[in-house]
Amino acid sequence: MSATTTKNNNTYKCQSMDEFISKTEALFNQFPNDTRYVMKFSNKKGKMSLKTTNDTYVVKYCTDQASDLQHLEKLNNFVMTVTTSKSKLLENY
Repeated sequence: MSATTTKNNNTYKCQSMDEFISKTEALFNQFPNDTRYVMKFSNKKGKMSLKTTNDTYVVKYCTDQASDLQHLEKLNNFVMTVTTSKSKLLENY
């Protein structure tokens, strides 16, 4: 894993989809109310870019492999579960 620091952000460029999923799960578990997940697909290039951030840490992964799409369902299910469940912080409001 290569890490680069830009301004106040720690940016991690993952080398595998499994590494991206584990780092994304860790961010969502630590900061469930502040973490965002973005997926972009470029049809011309045939590449998919994934990014997870909480404005302090940024985790990125880019791929053009169709096999990584199978892992994407696991990640999307996790993100949907975390974002739709009630957290202790939200129960106070």
